[in-house]
Amino acid sequence: MPALLLSACEPQLEDPTPAAASNDSSIRLKKDKRNPFSMAVMREAVRNLRLQKAVTSTTILPAGKQTASSNVVITDEPCEGCDPSPGPGEGGPTHYYVRLKPSDVNQLADLADLGVNLSLVLLNEDVAANYQVPETDEIPWLYTAIPSDYILPQNIQQERLEDLFLYNADDADAQDIDPWEPEPTDCYGWDPACNCYVSCSTISNPPTVAEHSPNKKATANRPATSKPKRNRVKEATAYLRQLGIAPAALYAEAMRITGHEEELLPASLGRPATGRQLTIDTSFPSLAKTAYTASGTIRVEDYYRTNAGLARRNVPLVNVWVEARRWFKQDGAFTNNGQFFINTNFRQKAHVLVRFKNNQLTTRGNSAVFKPWLSVLPIQHDLGMYTGTQMQGLSYLFTYQADADSKGALSWTAATLFNSRAEMQTYTAARNIPAPPNGLNVFLSSDITKAASAPMLRRIAETSYANRIIDATLVGSGLAGLAIIKQVLQRQLPDITCRFGGVKIPGSSARTPTRTSDDLQNTFYHELAHTIHYNQVGNTYWTFFIGRILSNTSGNATYGFKTDSGAEQIAVSEGWAYYIGESFAIEKYRAISPLVIDEAQRKLEGQRPLNGSSDYENWIIYGLYHDMTDTGEPTGTGVVDNVNTYTAAQIFDALRSDVLSVRQFQNKILPRNGYQQSPEVEQLITSYLY
Repeated sequence: MPALLLSACEPQLEDPTPAAASNDSSIRLKKDKRNPFSMAVMREAVRNLRLQKAVTSTTILPAGKQTASSNVVITDEPCEGCDPSPGPGEGGPTHYYVRLKPSDVNQLADLADLGVNLSLVLLNEDVAANYQVPETDEIPWLYTAIPSDYILPQNIQQERLEDLFLYNADDADAQDIDPWEPEPTDCYGWDPACNCYVSCSTISNPPTVAEHSPNKKATANRPATSKPKRNRVKEATAYLRQLGIAPAALYAEAMRITGHEEELLPASLGRPATGRQLTIDTSFPSLAKTAYTASGTIRVEDYYRTNAGLARRNVPLVNVWVEARRWFKQDGAFTNNGQFFINTNFRQKAHVLVRFKNNQLTTRGNSAVFKPWLSVLPIQHDLGMYTGTQMQGLSYLFTYQADADSKGALSWTAATLFNSRAEMQTYTAARNIPAPPNGLNVFLSSDITKAASAPMLRRIAETSYANRIIDATLVGSGLAGLAIIKQVLQRQLPDITCRFGGVKIPGSSARTPTRTSDDLQNTFYHELAHTIHYNQVGNTYWTFFIGRILSNTSGNATYGFKTDSGAEQIAVSEGWAYYIGESFAIEKYRAISPLVIDEAQRKLEGQRPLNGSSDYENWIIYGLYHDMTDTGEPTGTGVVDNVNTYTAAQIFDALRSDVLSVRQFQNKILPRNGYQQSPEVEQLITSYLY
């Protein structure tokens, strides 16, 4: 079937040509039920309302306001002089219901970059709570709604299924933005030349969030665009008011004639099983009583080691996007200390999910149960379908999953990452260190990538390193889907990668479980510390840094050896990340796990510098940074530590782009503390064998 390309022209006022019928059973509606938001249904519902008895009060006021005559009584008797015209059809459809079939991960990434809200489940049916991802590795049909004047990439196979009329059934002005207006990720702007979104690198003046501050959500997790948003949902609601039709009345009538009786509101707003009269209260306060908002608390299990064994505690999940959807109505909110409140009413049911993406982080990932193409899209976790009061005071916990190949382990790891990022914000501020940069792209994996890294691939100047870094990061074990994952990483270059478990145990078919919270968080602190350093030293420094690691890597020597070319740049850079990772682990578990604290302190305090050719870690100076800020040194390390007047902020400030060796670091750090303890600093660095 040829693709039905969508026109950017304004819709005609007469009935649009119906979309071509499809024989694909996957898009058929439930038996005897139609899509209540289709233009055909809306015209029928408006016609029914207009043919009924004249309204006693046709003035529909903004939310929260009432008139003396706020009850609208509608009967089935035709009204004298009423015009039974189609109503919504006079303004044309607000949106199109579309399905798309990307042919490969690049086309899917195009849609993701444009911010098109894609769904694996049908939108014109009831909420699908138990959808199963197709067994095939082929990308399935994906569903979305788009504004009727929006152009999708024409090279992607697509089909226009239905014309829609979407409006705010609550008869309120609470809709800040059109929920189906594509919101470009990363930096995309509107190019009038092609009437489409393009990468900011191709336009002369990339847009900024500040230019579009009226769009409230642009400052939260959606970048601004250079074209003001048109809210077609709000326009449609205003249009109904001009017709003198209460949106709630239209909603109830559309649900009745499409066979969705379960959606009818209580007696004050519903149509009785018998009788011919329908009483509708158009005042917003009473409408609010008959609908439900999604709210509640999201937590994640902190699963950490102690001297007595593994311990668990539930902590709030910070700054994740919680989204609720019912048919084509959707909205969301970020968690604040674990709590969220979505300020949109849902009549009976809503499907709620968590999306691990905000202005700080975009997480993608893969596990054995994931189809490789799903790694193109941000990680999300379906919480389920909730009815009525169930969605109010909703409580959900992301629990630790030992099976690293499970979807639950991937979601739990993403939740742990988001909390680690929030903790970094607090810990760095307390030390006067900059926070990690925003807009980081993080790839999480159970068995595809090695260990962890911060290559900052979306930012480094030398893009020829990208393929080498990706090849060095991926596990070359012939795993299914590895080639597709490589395509994903090449297209959506990660700033950070992290393997969260599943390492094969030598001599066994078994694999290690998902890493514990304290282990993962130490790694996240480490890699996020790298991003802070990158932000200070820039592309050129980081390109050489990554290149030297690639060149020096040998066998199990992750960073090469001290005698390798450029090793001292690795020593000062990796030393900073290790120092922060261990220091923040101490901060996190100070009061609850002496085991974690002892291990971190032993690493920082007990480092024994060595020069041997087989030594590949102890020449990295993480212990030196710690020694500059503390008092004393345990015996037996060979380190002479009489330095204690320096701060983490001074150490970081000295790690500039021209610091490529330990002695260059010494020259930078001394003036930042007025050259205090200069002889002691010299003695300390000498004892680290530099």
